[in-house]
Amino acid sequence: MGDNFLEKLFCGRPISARDAYISANNVLNQEITGLRTDILSLEKEKQALIQAGNETQQQNLTQIDNLNKQISDLNAQISMLNAQLNQQLPSDLQTHSANFYKLPQATQTLLDAYMNKYPEAFVTYGGRYWGSNKNRYNLDVKAWLLEGQNDWEIVSKVKAAKGRISDVLAENSGLTFHQACDIAFMRVSHALGDSINYQYDNMSWGENEFWQFASESRVMAIGDCEDKSVYNFVGARIAGIPYELLRITAGMTFGGEGHATNFVFGSDLKWHHRNSTSNYAADKSLTSLPLTGDSSEMLNIQHPWFSATETKTFNWFGTEAAKQEAMKLQTQPFFKFLDMIKI
Repeated sequence: MGDNFLEKLFCGRPISARDAYISANNVLNQEITGLRTDILSLEKEKQALIQAGNETQQQNLTQIDNLNKQISDLNAQISMLNAQLNQQLPSDLQTHSANFYKLPQATQTLLDAYMNKYPEAFVTYGGRYWGSNKNRYNLDVKAWLLEGQNDWEIVSKVKAAKGRISDVLAENSGLTFHQACDIAFMRVSHALGDSINYQYDNMSWGENEFWQFASESRVMAIGDCEDKSVYNFVGARIAGIPYELLRITAGMTFGGEGHATNFVFGSDLKWHHRNSTSNYAADKSLTSLPLTGDSSEMLNIQHPWFSATETKTFNWFGTEAAKQEAMKLQTQPFFKFLDMIKI
């Protein structure tokens, strides 16, 4: 009874539910492990054929092609099992967005690498205030990316722009899912971010820096760079674009100014900068946009402060930045107190 109570209290589910999905996951994970073992065996067989030389070259090439097909089929099975595994997990334990597994296996692998390329950092920002004294408070930057995803008026705007992936594929069934994501993002960002008038925060809020939620941007129809980038991200998620393809990034531009903007992993498997403050036609090709780090575009980010997607935030400066943050914390009064009493 105690275990069930604690499990329900902290995890929002009874212990019996936890045991059920752990058991089911173990079965799937064992099957995935078996398939990966089979792939290793086939890879070894393929390498042996490659090293065998040219005596029976044509025969070897035929066998190698056959092994490559078997390996590809096994990887496809692993992808399907991973999708099944992800779907049956409670939402708080899912490791990928619902549409992630509609992307090709090779693209999934690349995105996983990007999701784990930089050390994750818990990034908070004092972009809001409350009360007549305008007291600042910090928020996890992911909060801005989550608010508004259930705003029915933003959902209606995405539908009206035919910005959902389902809309794009209904128009052209010959597109791949990833190509449909490219088109959907450009339609959504034109309908949302491009539709609000640029206005500095000190004119809108009487402060130099105030990050609006997507719902506020919709109502006010004004905002600056971070407001537009957040609005674009929320719209993209409503459209069904996997969050793994999306980033908002804040940092210093090549022009030497602070900026927050959107980056999208296009169907050409490259990160493209969709500048939050540039207006583009809805039918503009995403893959024609500048690449990340393109110094010819002054509003591209040269020195990022942080990058975020819906489930992770990154400082992009590596472990050294994490050390520096830890050193800063040690100078805070509370941490000095802990050191003094030797806890």
